[in-house]
Amino acid sequence: MNAAKRVLLADDSELFIDVVSEVLRGVRDLELVGAVRNGREAVEAVERLQPDVVVMDVLMPELDGLGATEEIMASRPTPILILSADPRSLTGELSLEALARGALDVMPKPEGYPFTEEQRGHLVDRIRFLSNVAVVRHVRGRRRRWKPSSPGVTRPRPPVPAPPRVAAPPAELVTNEAAGPPAERFVVIAASTGGPQALAHILRRLDGPLDASIIIVQHMSASFVPALCRWLEGESPLPLAVARRGQTVEAGRVWLAPAGHHLVVAGRRFDLRPADEALHCPSADRLFASLAQSEARRTLGVVLTGMGTDGAAGLLALRTAGARTIVQDAASSVVDGMPRAARMCGAAERVLPLEKIPKAIVDWVGERPT
Repeated sequence: MNAAKRVLLADDSELFIDVVSEVLRGVRDLELVGAVRNGREAVEAVERLQPDVVVMDVLMPELDGLGATEEIMASRPTPILILSADPRSLTGELSLEALARGALDVMPKPEGYPFTEEQRGHLVDRIRFLSNVAVVRHVRGRRRRWKPSSPGVTRPRPPVPAPPRVAAPPAELVTNEAAGPPAERFVVIAASTGGPQALAHILRRLDGPLDASIIIVQHMSASFVPALCRWLEGESPLPLAVARRGQTVEAGRVWLAPAGHHLVVAGRRFDLRPADEALHCPSADRLFASLAQSEARRTLGVVLTGMGTDGAAGLLALRTAGARTIVQDAASSVVDGMPRAARMCGAAERVLPLEKIPKAIVDWVGERPT
């Protein structure tokens, strides 16, 4: 019988520690080996206890989750799951910054105690998966760091409940009236676990005019999509927005697939399809397949780090239809699931380390379409 995976919990809420401890006590293959209440203690506990996975809060005293994540990844790389208490405000950006520092994944903290069975199962499944990730990439300092919006801010204020809103059905979503001309070339990118870091690395290097539209499907909890958009916008020299139904797919812009629907391109405009039986929504396969139908020879498909197989079938459809394709290599992937699936099915025209993908994109955009 395999030994239980060792879990370290870092959170300054004693109640939250008690609740998670109770959850893990009923899981045979996970063992809580320590619980600490600040980032400094977390760094020391990782060295001492050598856990298989760390479950980390962001806002903690002495050393926050950002600093603790960076120190752990520089000294003893360990899978880190970031939990955010309030993804609607500053903590969303903080959690995404922690991903950039080397955390493996991010999810909202379950609301209310005790957790529901669904919340318990989701948390346990995420911890279990991350505890089995064998290699986490070494992360060092970055050019830009998150800074509070005003001096002295260390913890966001409690959120003010927003007035209830009724979501419009997809058919009623607003189109953009003042769009530029539609793009002639498309770069479509799929990413999951480890994706925010990889996307930031690529976008930072796409400087200067780019005569193509960049369209991204990133698997992430729906509540973090707005924060991901804001965070990537700060990393990208190109304008970035969440795509909406009816918008013209303009060149020189970066688009992020919205949560809750599958994003497709039809007639060089965005359209949305309802969620279905697909494991991931939005699905990269759905986006890639839509471009394979009519724009393949003007499309570059890219599959980056991530768990699962989403994007492999769609990338193969693109390549079969005449598109160019790139797949991230195993050595530079945080999780070599999606890239491996794409390589195994023959969808990869080129397999490149993350460091070389930005130049490959720029070079392709500069080529004359065939």
